[in-house]
This record gives sequence, structure tokens and C-alpha cells, in this order.
Amino acid sequence: GGKMSRKGRLNFDLFDLLNRNSFYKLDFPKSLNNETVRTEFIPLVDKFEASVQDKLHTVVKHIAFQIAQTGKRQTGKRMLVTGGGAHNNFLLDSIRKAGSFELIIPEEQLIDFKEALIFAFMGTLRHLGRNNCLASATGARQNSSVGNIFYP
Repeated sequence: GGKMSRKGRLNFDLFDLLNRNSFYKLDFPKSLNNETVRTEFIPLVDKFEASVQDKLHTVVKHIAFQIAQTGKRQTGKRMLVTGGGAHNNFLLDSIRKAGSFELIIPEEQLIDFKEALIFAFMGTLRHLGRNNCLASATGARQNSSVGNIFYP
């Protein structure tokens, strides 16, 4: 993946505008959800007069830059890459160039099903009555056991 974005060129104005989003000023832990991408990022990209290849190239470089910025705050030098981005060679190359950490690309099953595995694990913890939502990861005041279990 990433062939079309690799052919494009960086649009510096779009790159700068994407990087100025208020999300990047928020304290950790934080999570960028689909709604924010659809309401704040995609409209910015859509309004720019540029080829699709240039827009894709710029967005990939923006993602790589932001991952590198976040990586500077982390103590570890390795990053596990899963989901669709793990299939995008241009994105992976861009992250490697922008950051100073090793990318760990797991087997296909973990790349594509990590979220399902995590939810299954969280469900198991809930079933056992153990905490499955950690304050250190969510920003909550305390650890908790969340979710409902329904039996047929």
C-alpha cells in the first residue's frame, strides 16, 4: 500500500495547517477518534487545491511527523504498528525517516485483528471481575471494570 501517496509531493501549507490542530496540544493520555478526523481533518484536506496524490502524500508525512513528535516523549525506542497503516509501505518508510525508533510489524493476524483481541481480553477480565480499564491509559481517576455481559 501507499503507492499513490508516494507519487505525490508535500503541500507545505496543508502540512502546516494539519499540524496546528488543537488536538496536538492536549495532554496525554489522548485518543484521536474517527469523528474528529471526519469533522476537523478531512474538511481541511478537501478544501485544498492539490492533486489527490499530493494530498495523500502530505497527510502521510503529517501522520509520520506527529508520530515522531509523540515518540520523542516516550522512553521506549520501539513501536508496534497494527491496523491499516501497517499495510502502507510509504507510511512505514515515512515514520522510520521522521522518528528515532524501531517499528515492530507483527504477523498479519495481529495487524488486522488487534482490536478484536483486546476487546476479547477486556471481556474476559470483566467476566473475572478484574479491572479492565486502567486510569493510566484512559485518564480516568481510578482503575475500573467496565462493560456488560449478557447471557442468552
